[in-house]
Amino acid sequence: MSSGKSKQEPKERQKLAAEGKPQEKESQPSLPQENLYKREMERYRTHLQRGFEPAYKIYGFTLFHSLAAEEKMDIIQQLGFKPKEPGDFFNLGCIAAKKDEYPKACEHFRKTIELAEDFEQAYYNLAICLEHLGEFKDAIENWKIYCEFLSEDSSEALMIAKHIEELKESASGKGSKK
Repeated sequence: MSSGKSKQEPKERQKLAAEGKPQEKESQPSLPQENLYKREMERYRTHLQRGFEPAYKIYGFTLFHSLAAEEKMDIIQQLGFKPKEPGDFFNLGCIAAKKDEYPKACEHFRKTIELAEDFEQAYYNLAICLEHLGEFKDAIENWKIYCEFLSEDSSEALMIAKHIEELKESASGKGSKK
């Protein structure tokens, strides 16, 4: 069966391309598997909205590890597991920060640092949360610690150094907490 359009042979396509002439595009049928993963993740999330149990009955843990860290932590808490690892507390801090719960986020980032002093991203996130709380002095200290993980001449370190100076001005002008 012909669709009315002739398929160009590879040699013809190469010749037309060399001459700068437009070519017919070969149409590829849209495969249902193309978006299967995306559709299943959407369905999984829909089941999760009803609760973990309905999602678990259908999917088990097969798609659990495909969820964002925050989504996984939410399920882990629903199941009654307590955070133990630095990454657990870090993810809880991110969840709290996303909800603008900065005191709670700071608590989780501090616990992350207590368990893993080299968890550089925890210092970064803690500094941002402290800024939101107006605790500029503590924010500056955490920015400085974060910068210790960077090379001195990196563009990020230079930007943060400038930001620290701005924070010092804010702290002296507004009378920061702590």
